[in-house]
Amino acid sequence: MKPVVLRVLIGAAAGAGATFALATVIRRFGREGAATTQLTPADIARGAAAGALLGLIDAKPGRVVGALAGGGLWLAGELSVPAVAIRPARGDANDAVLLAAHLAWGWTAARTIREISARLGGGSNPS
Repeated sequence: MKPVVLRVLIGAAAGAGATFALATVIRRFGREGAATTQLTPADIARGAAAGALLGLIDAKPGRVVGALAGGGLWLAGELSVPAVAIRPARGDANDAVLLAAHLAWGWTAARTIREISARLGGGSNPS
């Protein structure tokens, strides 16, 4: 398999998995009384798409790159670009929780990409 395709696939898997981290932060720290966020296949697909893009841009993203990616997704959501944003409907959690959730997505996606890449490539242990 070509390296670029592999990077995209690794990123997609990492992004899909990281979407669960995002949802966990929202559920754990969201406003009391807010509707519980249920992940849908579309949410996971958006996470996978964003992760694929992250994997394409950087084969082994670090924590800062992951945080920037997550923060960028949050900002895209705040600017009302729902096709790109990984977020629940407005009003489900406050802005600080949504930002923290997206940072968790980015850090988790980056870490997972590095981990999978290291295991597949036989490289050094990711940090």
